[in-house]
Amino acid sequence: MVGEPVPELGDSRVGVRYSWIAGDLRRAGVERRGGLAADVRETLRWARGARHSVWDPRDPGPARYLAAARLRPGAAGTTDAVRVPGAGPARARG
Repeated sequence: MVGEPVPELGDSRVGVRYSWIAGDLRRAGVERRGGLAADVRETLRWARGARHSVWDPRDPGPARYLAAARLRPGAAGTTDAVRVPGAGPARARG
């Protein structure tokens, strides 16, 4: 809640890395370090062995849902429509 103290977080374990694959791929599309193909390849290489916010091979449903939502017409770009299961039509975030 706003105004309440935030709990302290400990350090992460040594050797664990995190990948935000959607953001990392968007960055690769803009920055193109060494060219687009090379940057995408390096991003995917880095993601192998990293922890992810959505992807878990034991539970691929959330990642599949997110990918499908992003590929729907009108889902990406300025409207950034969000569809919540059972919540009716998509709402635009703003």
